[in-house]
Amino acid sequence: MKTNIYRKPTTTDSIIPNNSCHPIEQKKAAIHYLYNRMHTYNLFATDIQKEKDIIQQILINNKYDPNPIQDSKKKKKENLQKQDTERTKWAKFTYIGKETRFITKIFRKSNIKVALATNNTIGKFLTTKQEETTSKYNKSGIYQLKCPTCDMKDHLKPDFKNT
Repeated sequence: MKTNIYRKPTTTDSIIPNNSCHPIEQKKAAIHYLYNRMHTYNLFATDIQKEKDIIQQILINNKYDPNPIQDSKKKKKENLQKQDTERTKWAKFTYIGKETRFITKIFRKSNIKVALATNNTIGKFLTTKQEETTSKYNKSGIYQLKCPTCDMKDHLKPDFKNT
């Protein structure tokens, strides 16, 4: 049985561009995903080479260095051992560029890990703000009227069925 990676005909080969204002970790994660998918499936050697060529073209199209990013296995193993022995806490920062890096350097030698987020999420682009067009007196509910001379109060519930 032969497996391969399928791409729809409408695929744009877009990932986070290298020149975008995203944390480097998110950019590396997008690239790592492509290589991880290639190694997840049991592909033939010719298909692996073909996939590597496609990934390199995707990297070039998004202004990255086409050479694969290799993380050392030793460094990953040390980080996993460190996480097991220490209780880590997390701090979340909105990534705004180089300035964020200067701030987050403070946490490098502590057991506080830094998570970077961005403000330009698709949810913020797709939501619309609704303006309040009705006055507070046109809303349904119970109103209290107070007599200015005797301070007597009367509760009214508007009948919108007859209006």
